[in-house]
Amino acid sequence: MSVLDALCAVANTDIATLQGNDVWRAMEVLAVGYMPLRPELHGVACDGYDALDQETYDLYRIVLDRHDRTPRPPFTTESIGKVLQALTEGAGIREIFDHDCFVKPLFPSAKHGVYAHAVTAILALLTTGPNDSRSLDTLLRELFEICDDATGH
Repeated sequence: MSVLDALCAVANTDIATLQGNDVWRAMEVLAVGYMPLRPELHGVACDGYDALDQETYDLYRIVLDRHDRTPRPPFTTESIGKVLQALTEGAGIREIFDHDCFVKPLFPSAKHGVYAHAVTAILALLTTGPNDSRSLDTLLRELFEICDDATGH
């Protein structure tokens, strides 16, 4: 299984859990709609999410390790896990209101839909492979130089 398929499998499991659990769905909607109005609850919510997501972060760590991907400094496996989990939870909330948007492909080649496009872009920036020791700053500078060359700006 490719790294993308593995990460999408974790995300799809999370989304399926969200879809099948009315209490969890209500909590997600309340978190988005109500929590910004109650800043004193922010720490409680963060602690709760960290506790719930730790097992998922461990899965992400295993997937990245097995595919010889390491965090590109300054990122860590946990910070990458938080980004991936935020994408998953955002897709889950969207799924409540727009059923199947999570897995609906934008293009025929998008096996896992919009989530796969986002994960592909994120992994290229946040992780490195065995022959890539560039920092995030170096990678971004190279990308912007390519863009500048292509546009003439």
